[in-house]
Amino acid sequence: MMSKSDYIKFSEKEIKKLFAYYLISFIICVLCLIISIYFIYFSKRISQIILSGFLLIIINSLVGSYMYYIRKLYKICILKKINNTKEEDKIQKIGVKVYFYIRPIFAVALSVLIFFGIILLLNLILPIEISDSHHYPELCGFVGFFIGFGNGKLIDDIDNKSTKIIDKII
Repeated sequence: MMSKSDYIKFSEKEIKKLFAYYLISFIICVLCLIISIYFIYFSKRISQIILSGFLLIIINSLVGSYMYYIRKLYKICILKKINNTKEEDKIQKIGVKVYFYIRPIFAVALSVLIFFGIILLLNLILPIEISDSHHYPELCGFVGFFIGFGNGKLIDDIDNKSTKIIDKII
């Protein structure tokens, strides 16, 4: 059976484009993260803290995702998974490109969805609003980063578990 890394082969030009995309996006996200942290610690209004927390979910999930996929790209280079032949399957190449470009967007969607689930559960359990806590933005950032970094495994786990659940229901 072919491992996941066996089908991820790029030309040198494609690797350079992906590295540029991820590095530029990563730098932009880190700058946004720094600005968000600055505003969080100098804002005292609850509405700004909630908004800042939500922005931290998005930014940190992107930062985590970009870190993971930059790592994946340099592993492809180190392991020499670069294919310089011109006779490649175009559909496979499109699929791999979409995989690398869309995964950070999946990370954001999953982070927001899972975070809302966590907040809902905490609000049901705790007698106070979690957003009233001064540590709400840190919780948002923490959850966002780890979901962003591990979104590939999370997607696989959700796929496997949802299939089992649907099979039991049907």
